[in-house]
Amino acid sequence: MKIKKNYGKVETENQMRKNYWVGVIMKEKIEILGCRIHDLSASEALEQMEEQIQSGAMCSVGMINRKMLMYAAKDEEYRLQIEKMDVTVINDKEVLKAVNIKDTQRKEEVEEHTFLKLLLKDAVRRKRTVALLTELEEERITCEKLLAKYYKELQIIGSFSIEESPVEDDDGIVNMLNAVTEDILLVMMPCPDQERFLAANRGKLGIKVWVGIGTAMVDKYSSDLGMGFFERLLDKRKFKRQVSRYQSEKSEKKSSPQ
Repeated sequence: MKIKKNYGKVETENQMRKNYWVGVIMKEKIEILGCRIHDLSASEALEQMEEQIQSGAMCSVGMINRKMLMYAAKDEEYRLQIEKMDVTVINDKEVLKAVNIKDTQRKEEVEEHTFLKLLLKDAVRRKRTVALLTELEEERITCEKLLAKYYKELQIIGSFSIEESPVEDDDGIVNMLNAVTEDILLVMMPCPDQERFLAANRGKLGIKVWVGIGTAMVDKYSSDLGMGFFERLLDKRKFKRQVSRYQSEKSEKKSSPQ
C-alpha cells in the first residue's frame, strides 16, 4: 500500500489554518511552566474544532495534563509542538489549580471527561467515523471495550496499536491509518511520542481531526479499579513543587533590577 502524494498539502493546509484563525476570536493564552496554551471549556473546544473542520483544514486537538507540561518544561521542541496544537483542552485538575481556575463547571468537565464525551456524541450525531491508535495492545483492547460499552452507535472503523503493528516506521503506520480513517483519529499514546508523531506526520494524514487523548481513558479505568494511587499522588506533588518553583523564579526575575 502506498501513501497518496501530498506534496502540496502542507502549504495549502497551513494557509487554510492561517485564514481560519484570523476569523476566530480566541481567548488569551495561559502560561503553565513556560508553555502557552488556549484555555477552553469543553463546549468552546468542540465549537472551534468544528469551525476548523468546516474551513477544510485538519484540526489537531490536545488534551493537556501535568505530565505533558512537566516534560515540555525541559524540552523546548516538545513545548512548541504542544503550543502549535489548534485546540487545547485542560484535562487535569492539578493543571486547573496551577492556573487558579476555580470554576466549578470546569472542574466537573475534567472529572467527567466532558470534552471527550461531547466529541464522541457529536461524532455519532454527524455519522463521523472513528479510528483508534494506541501504544500498547492492552490499551487498545481497553479503549475498544470502553467505547463499545458507552457509545454503542459510534462507528469505529479501525483499531491499531504500535506494539502490534507489522510495520515499524512512521510511513507504514500512516499508510495503515489512511487506509481506513477519514474523519476522527483518537490517539492514546504517552508523551512525548504522541505529539512528536503528529508533528512528523501531520502533512501525510488524510483525516479531519486528530485528538491526542494521551493515557486519559486508560488512567481513568485504572483509577476506577483502585490502581496506581500512589503513583498519581507522587505525580501531583512533583507537579505542584515544579509549578511553585517556576512561579517563584519568574517573580524573582521580574523584581530583580535590570
